[in-house]
Amino acid sequence: MMAKKQRKRNGKKTQKPQGPVTEIRSAQQLDALLDSDNPVVIDFWAPWCGPCKAMSPVYEQVARQFADKAGEGDASDTGEPRKVQFVKVNTEAVPEIASEFNIRSIPTLAVLHGGEIIDSNIGLTSADALSRMAQRALDRAEGRTFGQRLKRFFAAAS
Repeated sequence: MMAKKQRKRNGKKTQKPQGPVTEIRSAQQLDALLDSDNPVVIDFWAPWCGPCKAMSPVYEQVARQFADKAGEGDASDTGEPRKVQFVKVNTEAVPEIASEFNIRSIPTLAVLHGGEIIDSNIGLTSADALSRMAQRALDRAEGRTFGQRLKRFFAAAS
């Protein structure tokens, strides 16, 4: 009830604030995100799917980790540092998107950059594996070489 009151101002309903994960409600909304220079991680799910429900907190956790993590390399076309965008697609609500991506099992994670699927996973995924997928996408978007990634890895380990 309190949140509902907070969203209402001057008699007008304001949009509920979004966390680090955006719910995709149309193909046009997804197309706008995919047109950006940022990598996009898509979680294909359905409300009735038990494994999807189990995956949701893991997905939210990794999205929060990356929410404030701006890239260190080249800026995007807008001049802003690159960020990994995390989105969810309810396959029941927008089946045309699931069909376009040929989704046959859920949960399915797809990582896209430049309109291409660069990584994917079907089924439950650990937070570490999902974080590595997102970091690889960010590295690719920034044009990091394998040697640069190794330096960062060993710097973090010491």
